[in-house]
Amino acid sequence: MRQDAILFEDTLRNNITMYQDVPDEKVISILSKVGLDSYANHDSLDMLILEGGTNLSGGEKRRVTLARSCLYS
Repeated sequence: MRQDAILFEDTLRNNITMYQDVPDEKVISILSKVGLDSYANHDSLDMLILEGGTNLSGGEKRRVTLARSCLYS
């Protein structure tokens, strides 16, 4: 996996699903599996991620990228 997480200014949901139609429950389950339990809820899916994920810690950025990878693997 790349060390530099690529995140864009949009919701947490769209940063993970890449605009594909994925049920929220599946996204929430993946967030929990990658250790982002505090974001594994419906409200957090609509949280705005800033360009480059500047409002997330380094570990959170990597876990969001991991969640995206898990969804499509």
